[in-house]
Amino acid sequence: MLDRNIVFVEEFSDILDSLESFLRETEDITTKESIFYLFRNIHTLKGNSQSIGHIQFGNYLHNLEDHLSFFLENIQVIDGPLIKEKFFAILSELYSLYEILKQNPDYKILDNDLKDLYNLTSF
Repeated sequence: MLDRNIVFVEEFSDILDSLESFLRETEDITTKESIFYLFRNIHTLKGNSQSIGHIQFGNYLHNLEDHLSFFLENIQVIDGPLIKEKFFAILSELYSLYEILKQNPDYKILDNDLKDLYNLTSF
C-alpha cells in the first residue's frame, strides 16, 4: 500500500511541473481560461494538502484561490505580466517546499515555511 504522503509529494511535483509548463507556454494569461487553469491546479493542490494534514498550506492555497477567483470575476483588471511574474515567484517557493517534502514526506508544513509565499500573494 502506498504511503499517502509519498503520493502527495508525487502529485505535488506533477502539479508544479504542469503549472510551470503552462506559464512558460501561455502568452496571454489574462483570459478566463488561463486564470481558471491556474485556479483548478491550485484547488487540486489545496485539497490534496489538506487531506493529509497540511492545514496551514491548504489555508495559504485557499488564499491564493481567492485571488484567482477575484481575477476571474474582474478579468479586465488583470495585469498579465505582473501576474505571470508573481506566479513564477510563487512556483519557485512551492518548488522549495516540494524539495523539503521530497526529502522527508512526513514533514509537516508550518506557517513559518509559508511566510515568503504569503508575501508574494499580495497582488
